[in-house]
Amino acid sequence: MVPKPKGKVLPDGGLKMTSRVNGFIGIKPWIMRWILYVVVVGPKELKKLIRMELQEALRKFAWPGA
Repeated sequence: MVPKPKGKVLPDGGLKMTSRVNGFIGIKPWIMRWILYVVVVGPKELKKLIRMELQEALRKFAWPGA
């Protein structure tokens, strides 16, 4: 669960949401659940963690020889 998020509607209709969390464990499942609809802009350590997990998932589900 994302504690006390703050949102701002962007000119393109998107939503920029910010929230203070106690570590990545609580926010990571939320991000992964909505990964097709969100962009992680920071912190860079969180972006790296999400990228690594997505790359691992792609390796697991890659077609043989792809």
